[in-house]
Amino acid sequence: MPGLQDGEVLVRHHYLSLDPYMRGRMTDAKNYATLQPLNEVMIGGTVGEVAASKNLAFAVGDPVVGMGGWQLYQHAAAAEFGGLRKVDTNRIPFSAFLGEVGMPGVTAWYGLNRIIELKAGQTVVVSAACDAVGGTLAS
Repeated sequence: MPGLQDGEVLVRHHYLSLDPYMRGRMTDAKNYATLQPLNEVMIGGTVGEVAASKNLAFAVGDPVVGMGGWQLYQHAAAAEFGGLRKVDTNRIPFSAFLGEVGMPGVTAWYGLNRIIELKAGQTVVVSAACDAVGGTLAS
């Protein structure tokens, strides 16, 4: 691995996200997802910890989430797209940052509370509980 420059961090990923939109990235057919370039790391949500740092905002051992992609280590500047965000894992386990308190959980919460404005006494049927958002709703 190349050495770190000022402002960069090395993150060791513990979890990565496998999401439905990734299938769309693997075909050049028209869809909402950008095409995944061949021979490049598949983009995706990750949770890990800082393994090395030359960035004053991140210390070795800090738990972080980002879009580090499908790789064990991410060598990145925090200002890059999909930049890193420190998270508190004292009350929430690492893996939940890709589920319940990550994009799927926020999407499920927003859908129920802001879009359909679910009220007490109403019934919700989750017909696709096998995906990340539906699975969050079903749990």
